[in-house]
Amino acid sequence: MQTEQLRIMASVDPLTKLSNRRAMSKNLAEISQKIHDLGGKYVIGIGDIDNFKMVNDTYGHDFGDTVLVTVAEIISASLPENGCAARWGGEEFLIAIPDAGIDEGLVYANKIIHSIRLQEFSKEKETFSVTMTFGICEGFSDDSVDKVISCADERLYKGKHTGKDHAEFTD
Repeated sequence: MQTEQLRIMASVDPLTKLSNRRAMSKNLAEISQKIHDLGGKYVIGIGDIDNFKMVNDTYGHDFGDTVLVTVAEIISASLPENGCAARWGGEEFLIAIPDAGIDEGLVYANKIIHSIRLQEFSKEKETFSVTMTFGICEGFSDDSVDKVISCADERLYKGKHTGKDHAEFTD
């Protein structure tokens, strides 16, 4: 039982209950190996909550944590059964969908973005919502996972600089 508890502690983000970066890196290596062996493609998306610093500064870090947990729940509920999600760092989340291409990745990212936009948060008689920007990249059997992550990350930052609150899937 202790071994299982240690495994969970080593692989799950304690706040959001999503995989942590270490566990997701292992999942991505397995996805990549499967694609390499069997052919096909996969999609990786990196999403970042827009203007999250303002949430923490305005409502406090404890309430910022509430926002992170809710966003994680939305992401998890929005993915297909074979998809996986992780808290990648701070207010950044990574999704991976095996056997999917850019079009499917865009559908799931837009579903997440739309659901997050509709989610209302209330604190001290004030109601607000947050938005999220995603960078989406497709990986093939010859691509390194790091290259696909880097591509998604570059597209995320392009999305941040071109209006936020959308999924960017082009260079």
